[in-house]
Amino acid sequence: MKDRLILGIIGNTGPEADEVLQALIRLECAKRGASKDQDFLPTIVVKNPNIADRTLAIFEGETSPSLGVIESSEILLRNGCYFAALPSNTTHYFYEEYQSKTDLYIFDIIKLTIEDIKKSGTRKVGLLATTPTVETRIFEDRLAKEGIEVVTPDAETQEKNIQAAIYGTATPGGNHKQRLPDGLKAGNQALGLERVSKAVSKLAAEHGVEVFILGCTEISIISESLGIRHADIRFVDPMKLLATECVDFYTDVKNEIESIKNPITDPKIRITGISREEAIQYVAKKHMHNNIIIFH
Repeated sequence: MKDRLILGIIGNTGPEADEVLQALIRLECAKRGASKDQDFLPTIVVKNPNIADRTLAIFEGETSPSLGVIESSEILLRNGCYFAALPSNTTHYFYEEYQSKTDLYIFDIIKLTIEDIKKSGTRKVGLLATTPTVETRIFEDRLAKEGIEVVTPDAETQEKNIQAAIYGTATPGGNHKQRLPDGLKAGNQALGLERVSKAVSKLAAEHGVEVFILGCTEISIISESLGIRHADIRFVDPMKLLATECVDFYTDVKNEIESIKNPITDPKIRITGISREEAIQYVAKKHMHNNIIIFH
């Protein structure tokens, strides 16, 4: 398998996040005609328990998750992966920090989401995300540059209906570590759906929001149920966009490889800030330099 073009997934940024992403990638491949094992994307997943909690890193100054992300990236590189998906929105607060320290090209899930919203022509969106994602404005500031207003829950709704839905109910006087195990991260989808649904109804009624970003991979787990319950609302799911990009990018790199005729030297460029086309060329050249090309 090492001679093949391989997608990497940096897992363990949510108990089910990498599994949900793999399922979405499988569905995307099936939509394009995949019908047997050999038709699906070669993939290596690294579930690294050393990726630190993002909320604790942002709010309490604890260890940055970048250290674990870089460690996972190096494992993927050693095993022939040159591009990867990281299924976590909050971790992207540290995107430039970890991307600047690895030769592995990592998709920017925030950028993919913003591009999708721009194409739709939407001028106002609601954001359902962890409190660190909301307070660090990783969506808001970039959407504001595109003239798109972002509406977020008030502080009480954010805690009781979003943060608690994801991490569990906060105990009286407790900090982020002291929560009940009744959130989506603990597998409680029924309660999580009820909580998030209340926030959706409140923002829709009070602010006229008709489009919501599911800005946490745990909330993506209940996206189908939210869509059924709120049929008049459009939910933008970054995880689905990431899955689509994984398949699109793989296809584009494969085509780029097949178009290259001359011997390739190992590309040495700064990955941070490169365009999608530059990333395709980078991954293709990286792969050709290090592998015998085999496609089936």
